[in-house]
Amino acid sequence: MSIETGSDLISQARQEGGALIVVVAADVTVVNAPAARETLTRLINTHKPPKLVVNMEQVRYMDSSGLAVLVEVKRVLGSGDLVLTSLSKEVKGLMKIMNLHALFGFADTEADALSNAAEG
Repeated sequence: MSIETGSDLISQARQEGGALIVVVAADVTVVNAPAARETLTRLINTHKPPKLVVNMEQVRYMDSSGLAVLVEVKRVLGSGDLVLTSLSKEVKGLMKIMNLHALFGFADTEADALSNAAEG
């Protein structure tokens, strides 16, 4: 089921198999991080998913503000799973350097994330 996001940055959202899947359509920086935080928090609070899958295929760069958004989204999600898919090598490397790989799951594709083939 497709969900209206009201955001250009979070360009798509849908529910599939109990998970909420969102697509981030651009780099996440100090400029647009507040909008990303607001949209993702609203989607989580509205749909209360047990798993949030964030497709980051279009994200080539993320600064500390973008990382903070993901940490906050995980806090709002609570015990639910947060799985990031289609990460660029640079963004995934940054997350490992910041030791965030323990907080999030990673999957190559949305299908992998939905099938629990995510690596932590």
